Amino acid sequence: MPNRSKSDGSPLFPFVMTVRDGTEILVRQVRPADKDMLREGMMALSDESRRFRFLHSVAGLTDDMLRKFTDVDHTDHEAVVAFDVTAGAKVPAGIARYIRNADSESTAEVAITIIDDYQGRGLGTLLLAVLARLAIGAGISEFTAHVLTENVRMLEVFDELGAITVREPGGKTDVRIPLFDDASHYPETPVGHVFRRVHDRCLST
Repeated sequence: MPNRSKSDGSPLFPFVMTVRDGTEILVRQVRPADKDMLREGMMALSDESRRFRFLHSVAGLTDDMLRKFTDVDHTDHEAVVAFDVTAGAKVPAGIARYIRNADSESTAEVAITIIDDYQGRGLGTLLLAVLARLAIGAGISEFTAHVLTENVRMLEVFDELGAITVREPGGKTDVRIPLFDDASHYPETPVGHVFRRVHDRCLST
């Protein structure tokens, strides 16, 4: 397991950053004890947000799903969770994870879930940028994702990162997102700027 330290550019957890509306967000890695927290977060999602996350309707998280989502080795499977510092709530504002693809050690599938009240503030972009920084430290150079084509907001984020997208039958889009150890290679877009800011924040921690 890679050493999460200043020397490899990975953030030391927990740490606090702001999203674009000024909300202070605490970010930390997911823990095995987070099962109840994830269950509560799932209940706070709208039906549409659940469908966007799982690509189909999901009533709730099963015990098996909760074990899988909290059994994180921080190398092949990484997950980070965000909390609104001001609100001080125990329910997460958002969570993001990657799981390394079995057929390619340099790629990992990424998924992001943001509680409805926090959507549109840039929180998903922030968590994706943190995951990208961690993935680089684990030898991953590309994220993949399967997104419902109607999830326009998420696809716009990926587009600002220079992602390659391919529309598939059934209303889904396959996405490939390049990751860079040198953050200056990210596009000069608002999302690319967040990736550079997170990269600099990680190096200065």
